[in-house]
Amino acid sequence: MNITILNKEYNINLQELNLHSKQLKSLPAEIGNLINLKEINLYFNNLITLPAEISNLINLQNLYLSINQLHYLPAEIGNLRNLQTLYLFKNQLKTLPTEISKLINLQKLYLSNNQLHYLPAEIENLCNLHLLTFEMPIIFIKKIILYF
Repeated sequence: MNITILNKEYNINLQELNLHSKQLKSLPAEIGNLINLKEINLYFNNLITLPAEISNLINLQNLYLSINQLHYLPAEIGNLRNLQTLYLFKNQLKTLPTEISKLINLQKLYLSNNQLHYLPAEIENLCNLHLLTFEMPIIFIKKIILYF
């Protein structure tokens, strides 16, 4: 079975999707139909937001969203429980949703070069997180210990 996204057909069993440098401003809701995806590369686009349907990608392990124009992440991102790596550097993020704490398998979170002034206290619940990048000064709402 195939799904048409951005005028191109993709097999529903696709595991990796590369939409790097396509000058995308948005993603169609149909992206949520590629439920077998394990990796999406959306580097270097002009994305401002993500569709809520991204939450359907429950097998996703790696999500590359760096070098875009994201102002916020949808709360539904918390449904990506198998996510291990999340690249968000060089965006326009001012806050992170508290639902980020539901990413229980997240190991690497790249947040540098955004407009973040604080991280939500819930980030301390990411017990598998062993790499977190950001620039100072960021205020932690609740004390967490980071090992680098």
